[in-house]
Amino acid sequence: MSTIALLCTDFDGTLIDPFFQGQCTEEFLSRLFCHQQDGGTWVINTGRSFTYTLEGLSKFRSPVSPEYIISLEREIYRRIPSGEWKYFSEWTEAGRAQHKELMLQCRESLQEIYKQALRYHGVTIVREQEAFIGLIIPEEKTMRRFILELEDICRHFPKFSFQRNTIYLRFSHADYHKGSTLAELCRLINLSREAVLAIGDSYNDLPMLGGETASMCACPANAVAAVKQAVAHAGGFVASRTFASGVVEAMDHFRSRE
Repeated sequence: MSTIALLCTDFDGTLIDPFFQGQCTEEFLSRLFCHQQDGGTWVINTGRSFTYTLEGLSKFRSPVSPEYIISLEREIYRRIPSGEWKYFSEWTEAGRAQHKELMLQCRESLQEIYKQALRYHGVTIVREQEAFIGLIIPEEKTMRRFILELEDICRHFPKFSFQRNTIYLRFSHADYHKGSTLAELCRLINLSREAVLAIGDSYNDLPMLGGETASMCACPANAVAAVKQAVAHAGGFVASRTFASGVVEAMDHFRSRE
C-alpha cells in the first residue's frame, strides 16, 4: 500500500478553477487510478453543501468517485456499494445540532452583523431557508475590515466562528472545521495522521494544513499567501502549478519519498 492511505482534497480552487467549468484532467485521473490501485482512498473536504458538492462532481466528470465527502466543513458522508451516499457517524447530526443551537444563541449578534453588512457597498447577504448564514464580500480590504467587526461583535460567544473561502464568509461553530472533521474521519476508518495527505488553497483549508491532522500537506500555486505560509511552516509542499495540476505535482512529490 502507498504511504498515502487517504488523499484529502478541497474542491473549488484546488481541483478546479471555480470561475470556470472545471472537469477532471487526464493527468489527475491517472494519479487517482494509481492511488486507488495501491489501496488508497479519497475524500473531498469542501465548504460546499452536500447537494452542491454532488453537482460539482457531476460537472467534474471523473470516472473515479471519492469514497467519502466532507461537506460544509462538518458533515461526513460515505459512498455505499449501491452508489448511494449515507451519513457516516453521529458527527454530522451533532454538528448540525450544535451549529443550530449556537446560531440561536447568537441571534442578537447576528442582527448586529446584518446591520453592519448593510453599511458596506457591494456586500451581499447570504440566506438559506430564510436564515442569515453568511456574506459575499468581493473586496479584500472590505473583507479584512468586516472580519475585525465580526470578531468584535461576537466576542462574548467563544464557540462562534466563521469559514472564509475567497469572497465567501459563512458563520460556523468553532469545533467544526475541515481539520476536526478530517480527524474524525480518520478515527472512524482507523488511520493515523502519518497516512494522510491534505491539499487545499484557501482560508477554510488552514485547519487541515497545519500538520496536526495530516502529516503530509500541500497546496497548489494559486493558493492564498496564508495557506502557502502554513504549508511551508508544516514542512509541506507548495506546488509550482495551479489547481489539479498542482495536486498531481504534490501527489508525485510525496509518492517519490516512499
